[in-house]
Formats: sequence, structure tokens, C-alpha cells
Amino acid sequence: MAVEIKINNLRKIAESMKQKMAAVTMRTAVFMQNDIRGQMSDVKSGVMYGSHRASAPGEAPAPDTTDLIESISAAQVDEVNAATFTSVPYSVPLEFGNASGTLEKRPSFIPAAERGAEFLKEELRKEFG
Repeated sequence: MAVEIKINNLRKIAESMKQKMAAVTMRTAVFMQNDIRGQMSDVKSGVMYGSHRASAPGEAPAPDTTDLIESISAAQVDEVNAATFTSVPYSVPLEFGNASGTLEKRPSFIPAAERGAEFLKEELRKEFG
């Protein structure tokens, strides 16, 4: 006995899955964007410089201008992938510290990515079962 299965709308199904995946990855990128901005807005425990309290090593940066927070962006980068990023060059030494050791790590992207991974898993479960 032979069994034949025909799927006539495979392209339509694939396109629908791509659109759903794009929506999930974009929601995750926005989740991370908001997470990073929130971390930077949290109360800090570092040194006071005039009226500005810096972040302590290990805390997310405590921006003294809006440049860094406003630069945190989320965007769709291709059919199914999205990214959370910043164009501010000093964000790299803030995240990882500098080579000379005069600036210790003040991560915000890495913790957001860790929480974003959990968010992504949950969104994928909701969308695809």
C-alpha cells in the first residue's frame, strides 16, 4: 500500500513562517533595547562627579548625557533576523572594559542578550507551539 501526501501551499506556509519569525525576532530586539535602556536608568552606586553618579564596575553604564541611551536601537536586518545595537563608539569599552584596565566592565548588552534569549524562547513557543 502506497501513501501519497501532497502539500499544495508549501510556499505559502514557508512565507507565513518567515513573517512570524521576523515578528518574533523584532519583538526580541525591542525587548533587548528596552532592557538595556532600563538598566542604564537604574540607580547606580559608583563615584559622584558633581551631580552625576557614575556606575560601579559590573553595573550598566550611568550615562551623563542622553547620547548613549538614545543610540540604543532595534532593527530588522534581513527577512527573519533583527538586531539590537548602538553606534556610539565608547559603548564597546563600557561593555568589556579597556585593554589598559583603567575602565572596568559595565555590561548592559550581555545581560540584555541573556534575558533576550529567554524571551525569544518563550515567543517562539507562543508562535510555533
